[in-house]
Amino acid sequence: MIFALLVRWRSRGKIKIVFTSAAQRFHGRFVRWITGKMDAIVATSKPAAAFCPRVTAIIGHGVDCEKFHPVADRTRDWQQAGLPGSLGIGVFGRVREEKGVDIFVEAMLEVLPEFPAATALIVGECLLRDQPFKDRLVKKIRAAGLEQRFVWTGYIPNEQIQIWYQRTAIAVACPRYEGYGLTLFEAAACGCAVIGSNTGAFPLLIEEGKTGFLTAPGDVESLTSALRSMLSDHVQLKNLGGAAREKVVREFSVEQEARQLAKVYDELLGGKTSS
Repeated sequence: MIFALLVRWRSRGKIKIVFTSAAQRFHGRFVRWITGKMDAIVATSKPAAAFCPRVTAIIGHGVDCEKFHPVADRTRDWQQAGLPGSLGIGVFGRVREEKGVDIFVEAMLEVLPEFPAATALIVGECLLRDQPFKDRLVKKIRAAGLEQRFVWTGYIPNEQIQIWYQRTAIAVACPRYEGYGLTLFEAAACGCAVIGSNTGAFPLLIEEGKTGFLTAPGDVESLTSALRSMLSDHVQLKNLGGAAREKVVREFSVEQEARQLAKVYDELLGGKTSS
């Protein structure tokens, strides 16, 4: 924002600055002051808007629903990939404590012995500074004798991530804090049944028992309960995934995001943009 203000000053006001915020936390006095100097402020959700001054529009992140789409038979794709079991339960994103990967592991240690077809899938990079955190989780999994029921993929390029969503039956996002949380929306677009902690934009996607389940951040017990409910009823599992896909297409497509952003730009530039 500082650099943008300098450029605007040098150009004598010939450019406009649009700032987008997903953070759901209080900012310091300087950040609030400089944010207020923007020509337009876009918040990605109503909760995020509550922490910004003078919000111009609330526009959620969109998903490319053509790239992120369901496959005809995810069980077949899972097994053809050589993955253990026949049903994947995945968590997607960086392997670190803030993302609640330890919460996921604790819940899976509870449910995997009860559902022999299920496999836990942890998709994402682990940076060197987070390696001790991962090592503790691996040790705990090994102590439970379940190391063969966990798959750690490591880093997956963005252009391949949809393949892993499409193989997965249940996508879990259980961060302790999240600004937005696009991965769960992408997973839902691929027809995954979804479980998200009550943070970020997950409450916008999840209608309890209709498009998925919400859990309390950091609460292993509520996540375990939601997983048991899904795994015990395959009809419900399929219906939740279908409903989540429909909601993303209807309310969170990238085309809708683009149209809403174009409207902000058009109004900011006095109707000089092209449609």
